[in-house]
Amino acid sequence: MGVIERPDLPPGARRDLNQELHNLHRRAGLPSIRELAKAAAKSPTGVHNAFRLAKVPEHRLTMAISAS
Repeated sequence: MGVIERPDLPPGARRDLNQELHNLHRRAGLPSIRELAKAAAKSPTGVHNAFRLAKVPEHRLTMAISAS
């Protein structure tokens, strides 16, 4: 359990999406990457990358994370 470090993103839609993912994570009680991956039925690497990489995650992954 813990805070996932955020990528350094310029202002815009990618940063807004990443901030919302992190807000959801915080509101869910800061579950681990493995817990999130299990709940979303996705790989831990994919979930980690959705939070940490500067690129926009796949829509299906984003929706699975937000629903878990």
